[in-house]
Amino acid sequence: MLLRFWRSFTAWRRGRPFWAGLFVIAGAIVILFPPFVGVKLGDMIISIKTIGGVSALLIGSLLIICGLSLWVAPKFRLASGIVTVLLSLVALVATNLGGFLAGTILSLLGGALAVAWTDVPKEPKRRKGRSELTLENPAPPLAAVALIALLAVQPPSSSQPSEPPPSSTPAPTSSSVAPPSSTAPSTTPPPTSSSVPALPPSTVPPPTSATPPPVPAPVAGGGREWTLTASRLDLAGLDFVGVVDAVLNGETIKVLKFTTTDMKIRDLVQTGEVAPGVKVVTKAAPGSTSTVTVPFGSLARIELFTVQLKGKLDILGIKIPVDYTAAHPPPLNVPLASFTEVTVRNTDLVGGTLKIPGAQVSIVS
Repeated sequence: MLLRFWRSFTAWRRGRPFWAGLFVIAGAIVILFPPFVGVKLGDMIISIKTIGGVSALLIGSLLIICGLSLWVAPKFRLASGIVTVLLSLVALVATNLGGFLAGTILSLLGGALAVAWTDVPKEPKRRKGRSELTLENPAPPLAAVALIALLAVQPPSSSQPSEPPPSSTPAPTSSSVAPPSSTAPSTTPPPTSSSVPALPPSTVPPPTSATPPPVPAPVAGGGREWTLTASRLDLAGLDFVGVVDAVLNGETIKVLKFTTTDMKIRDLVQTGEVAPGVKVVTKAAPGSTSTVTVPFGSLARIELFTVQLKGKLDILGIKIPVDYTAAHPPPLNVPLASFTEVTVRNTDLVGGTLKIPGAQVSIVS
């Protein structure tokens, strides 16, 4: 259980500027600390009571919001990083030297990391080092060998072209009577009647055969739509990848792609159309919880391609109605999510093992 949680946390951390948000929140706490906390040394209590307390409360709260936004909404990292840098510089003047310089330094470091962070994967260092060695070291020997070979081969090739002119002059006299053909045998091949019909078939087919057909863009697998309804749906290690293409009934449509490491479905009812007018309905035992999991210790993830996710998002007991589609995707990317009274229209589910306690399968036509 602990390993699965750590794997989910690692996957969530890699998709956002985690350390930037951590430094920003740490700097905000350091800025908030001095004006509101007293230090007791023996019988003496040291506390800072200045106008900087109001500024520290305001700037520290804004920095905490910026740090949390780096975790929850990494697509706004640039704006959050710039605001963090500005607030940390203002705190240097307005809040006791920005928490005695420590808070300002931590916030500046977090803001710089947020601005510099990117979600584009970088190449492994070992591959980059090998490419530098193979490009830099062997280049001079190869260039020297090529130059020597060129100088060595060039003299014989220059002596050979001087011989073809006398051999080329008798050739046209023996093959053709017209004298103009002897002056330009290599530049004007059309006069020979045998070469005119032979050139078009040899030159025309290659362009038609050499032009490959356009390769279609890769799309997610799929086929027929199936619907999942449940009284509660819990997703752990969740990551919203974005809007992608998927095939549904032979047509390419836009769907939402989610990846997760653990799915818990209470009161599962799954419906799918296997033929026109024929549906297969799979029901779990009432009150049971079905699961979709990956093997223990595996780094694999469950991929879910969703046309629509409709239900109530449960946040600390507060239920918020949501309706996510490709036109209205989720605004935030969170690692955990729980939905109640949920209906999910899917095109495909890749990976994981589905376990349905007390499953009942029926065919409805």
